[in-house]
Amino acid sequence: MAEGKGVYSLFQSDVDLLVLFLGFTISSAIVFYVSNNRIKIEKLFGIGIIFVLGGAVILSLSYFLIPLFFSENFLFPKGYESKFYHFYLLASFCVVMSTSILSSIFQGKSKFKVVNFISLFNSVLNFLTYALIFYLSEFKQYKIDVDFILTVSIIIYLINIFVWAYFFKRQINIMPSFSFDFKAEIKPLFVFITIGHIAHMVNFLTYKMDFWIVQHYNGAKELGYYSQAVGFSQMFWSITNPIIVVLTPYLTSKNNNEGLEAFKFFSRINFTIILILVLIAFFLSGFIFPLYGKEFEFSVLPFRILSISIIMSCITKIFAVYIYAQNKIIYNLIAASVAFVVTAICDFSLIPKYGMIGASIATAISYTTLTVMVSYFLFFKLKVTPNNLLLVTKSDYQNILQKVKSIFFQA
Repeated sequence: MAEGKGVYSLFQSDVDLLVLFLGFTISSAIVFYVSNNRIKIEKLFGIGIIFVLGGAVILSLSYFLIPLFFSENFLFPKGYESKFYHFYLLASFCVVMSTSILSSIFQGKSKFKVVNFISLFNSVLNFLTYALIFYLSEFKQYKIDVDFILTVSIIIYLINIFVWAYFFKRQINIMPSFSFDFKAEIKPLFVFITIGHIAHMVNFLTYKMDFWIVQHYNGAKELGYYSQAVGFSQMFWSITNPIIVVLTPYLTSKNNNEGLEAFKFFSRINFTIILILVLIAFFLSGFIFPLYGKEFEFSVLPFRILSISIIMSCITKIFAVYIYAQNKIIYNLIAASVAFVVTAICDFSLIPKYGMIGASIATAISYTTLTVMVSYFLFFKLKVTPNNLLLVTKSDYQNILQKVKSIFFQA
């Protein structure tokens, strides 16, 4: 079970890497340019389609070219190199990338009701599906292999994009345009996404490097324990990510003073909620992880170490959004690059000797480094005062309480 979890995690990492690398972070650019109306949405939609098709072609060609120059295809875990897995990566890339394009258009137009609904729908769908699989495996003794899980995941991807397409047809309903002005549209767009793409790539490698190193030195089974701890840690991003979705186009379209107050408010809300939930999970993790299976008791200590990185990453995500909205992506790139170097040093020093515990420590150090770097640029380069950024104030509590009352108790 743990080995299957490890292999599945590697394939998910591959999909994320391909979307990031071949997608060239076009989704972030679409949010930025839709929200400030500098490039027409029809043209951004057309550019997005070009990136999806171009990425699919490049990935297909790589299936033939990689074996010519390398002894093994590094996209696939050993023993999982058949045509089925080739198809899975290609189909997953196309569907996830397309979903990202549609989602970014909704975010840029601040249609958060749809974004939040689909996010909730997808979360419920994932929970019910994998809960059923867990029940069949643990209590009905059905044999659930990696191929079955991958098939289920691609079906979930397809359901997700059909839901996005339905709302896109109803609320956006535009056709893509492939007529571009190079000087006014393509050139500034590519300048923007080039820096952002490099920053995202460095960030991704920082976050995912430990998966490949753990698998290389310690095998898929230990990776399964570690990925369970990481996966549970990333659940806390479900608090931060919706805040980012709302905050990004808002900060891009508003003036500095108005945007700064919103940034500080959401930063306080985010940190306070995350801190409380992480502390609860830290003490209850000894009861939570055995629910996945007795062998996942080994995931408890890695998660407790990763608790530091959860808090740090949620701070960094909010801070980085403000830097992004100020069109100072270069600061995020520098911060990510420093964190990447620290991660590489820690991963190769600690993982071969301490396995998943070393990976957890390395990740905690890495996220802390990234938070320190992003904070430096936020406070000293963008001159944002560090007060009132982390803990909810009494006035925040009163404002939230007043809004809740107005929603549920209005006349």
